[in-house]
Amino acid sequence: MKICLIANPSHPGIEGRISFFAGKRYRVHLITVAPLPERVYLRLAEYVTIHSLCPEKYRDLPENGRFNFKLNIDEIKRLIAKINPDLIHAYYVYIYGWIAALCSSCPYIISALNSDIEFINRMSNTQKLLTLYSLERADAIIAVSGHLKKLIERLGIPSRKIHVLYKGVDCSIFKPLLVTRFLREKLNIGNTKNVIFSPRSFQNIYNIHIILESVPYVLSKVPDAKFIFASNIHIGNSEYIRRLQSIIDKLRIGASVRIVDFVLPRLMPYYYNLAKVFVSVPENDGTPASLHEAMACGCMPVVSDVPSLKQWINDGVNGFIVRQIDPKDTARAIINALKIRDDKYMKISAQNISLAGKKAAFKCGMVLTEKIYKQALLNRRNTCLMR
Repeated sequence: MKICLIANPSHPGIEGRISFFAGKRYRVHLITVAPLPERVYLRLAEYVTIHSLCPEKYRDLPENGRFNFKLNIDEIKRLIAKINPDLIHAYYVYIYGWIAALCSSCPYIISALNSDIEFINRMSNTQKLLTLYSLERADAIIAVSGHLKKLIERLGIPSRKIHVLYKGVDCSIFKPLLVTRFLREKLNIGNTKNVIFSPRSFQNIYNIHIILESVPYVLSKVPDAKFIFASNIHIGNSEYIRRLQSIIDKLRIGASVRIVDFVLPRLMPYYYNLAKVFVSVPENDGTPASLHEAMACGCMPVVSDVPSLKQWINDGVNGFIVRQIDPKDTARAIINALKIRDDKYMKISAQNISLAGKKAAFKCGMVLTEKIYKQALLNRRNTCLMR
């Protein structure tokens, strides 16, 4: 099978999906209109044919600048015709799903995020029409949570073509009890156990500023706490990044904060193992891979009060919910997580490791994705025969 993925390969989880299908000996092509860091290109070029349509002058921009140019739909149509894929998979609806809908003649699948649908009423009329058209035309839709499936159904999309699949975690890689001494030394955080890790990129949708503003409150109760941020600056918002730096300077919290510009995928499990608490507080979210990765490593989750996350986290039982997304309530949840007794913490960690392994295993999700591909191809063939 020849598969064409339309996606930003820098987004979490995309690289793993590409390598999975390449490992199944599928011929995989990737079309992207986002800036493509050289390190990502070099990793992917070994097993996927890459077609980057981001103009040269935009290559060094962060992700938020990637669409400050007009997409040449005719050019993309010609490229897809040249690739001649059996199937297209777009990650996600916004831009990439639009491209699939406008340019493909073969079956196509869309993986949808909460933000693709949750903010549809904030979109322009053209964006709304493109989003609805993409969903209606898609042969199948993969939603990252049950809550998202319901939102898509409310738009009039038939339930039969919506599948709930979590992004998933490879539990052979993301696992507890990894040795993290080298990371402690690299980050210069000493021997403190009170480490808080935020792996979400430096974009305002993830409320990184709220986490930073919670730091003084946390330090007032847990003075040796250290906050580590995996900023992914290459897909961040430059203006927002400057705002975050000014918060650090204004609050004088630099000694308790570590910012890592880019974390190699192979090192990410060590960051979760180093941390006692994982924190992620966007106002809207799907089911991020980072949550499952943190759980699989035994890290205590502190997350937003959104439906897709409450399917996994029971407040005070296997993690903590931030009810009001503000610095004080974020600090409250983090402090509660840090102050749990060691015996209770170990019990919760074991519970989360088991839950991630049973319900969020990456390989199981990819096997189901492959079945969705094959069913979409079969359905399209049957439809053509009926004509």
